[in-house]
Amino acid sequence: MTDKNSEGKIINRVLYITLSLFIFTALILILSIIKSGFADWYNSSVGAFLRLAFSAITGFLPFSLAELCIIVAPLLIVAAISYSIVRIIKKNFNLRTFLKKLLIVFFIFTIIFINVFGVCYFASPLASRLELERKELSRQQLYEDALYTRTLLESASGNVNFDKSGASVNPHTFSETDSLIDKGYDALSQSGVYKSVMIGNSKPILLSKLMTYTHISGMYMPFTGEANVNTNYPDYVVAFTIAHEKAHQRGIASEDEANFMAFLACMASGDEYLEYAALMNMYDYFLDATFKQDEEMYNELVDKTPEVILKEMYAYYKFFEKYTNSAASVVAESVNDTYLKTMGKEDGVKSYGLVIELYHAYIQKEKAE
Repeated sequence: MTDKNSEGKIINRVLYITLSLFIFTALILILSIIKSGFADWYNSSVGAFLRLAFSAITGFLPFSLAELCIIVAPLLIVAAISYSIVRIIKKNFNLRTFLKKLLIVFFIFTIIFINVFGVCYFASPLASRLELERKELSRQQLYEDALYTRTLLESASGNVNFDKSGASVNPHTFSETDSLIDKGYDALSQSGVYKSVMIGNSKPILLSKLMTYTHISGMYMPFTGEANVNTNYPDYVVAFTIAHEKAHQRGIASEDEANFMAFLACMASGDEYLEYAALMNMYDYFLDATFKQDEEMYNELVDKTPEVILKEMYAYYKFFEKYTNSAASVVAESVNDTYLKTMGKEDGVKSYGLVIELYHAYIQKEKAE
């Protein structure tokens, strides 16, 4: 009886502490929602410190701790349910204590998520921080930007090797690519484009082939500080995904903004393949946008796309063919869409493609200077 009382006191103490921190964190979130300036400050100070700390703690691991946790989580849940059933049968189950433990777990996860990454969603728009005039693109602007990107892409493709299928080949290992992208982010930071400090290697996902059925190419995990990358995708997608997840690691929450920072980092890396990967991904977004807005414009762009790029696109199509209509992708997209909308991003998963608006504003600023 004494042990049970002692356990009960400990649980109550932990509950009160986590509840207090939860309330404090809720106030931080409310302030961030009300005032973006506060979110900016918190994101660049407390949030940045926590992301750096989490990344440093898990960085020494040669595998993704996040992936391991996701694999083990269902087993732990089943074990917890089984243990609870056994205790109920033995009439040794305290519902109140069980609910208190669930609350503690909920509080801890919520506290970590909001402080590490949740506040980032309410920071000032990246366009305003980079002094870019962002707006929805007209048909003409969309077409001209696509042509401009295609010209750059054609030039960049001359510095890249391709295999027999037509797919481009990254001459660097995963680790080397990761380091080159860090170099790009460092260059951006030193030039004043975007100040960021981060120490943490991205992690290749061991179950990448299975993950491809969800159509997820990467995932940043705030609870471990890891940028996780699906390495089953073609090289140019993997390279860009590393840069994208590292943008999240640096406090860029919105998907379109993370895509844009990934583009800038790849272009600033000084590496020919990463420049190609950045432009190839951007051209993909333009083709997707034109297909949805004007199929005639899309057909015209594709018809005049250089053969080497068309072969890259076809190689991707052949690779992705068996993953296209998977049930897992429908569930994953629905979950991601709901998550993004819950965090205030009304466009949900469509926000990935809105990177072209930032890209257009960036081009216009560069031309004006």
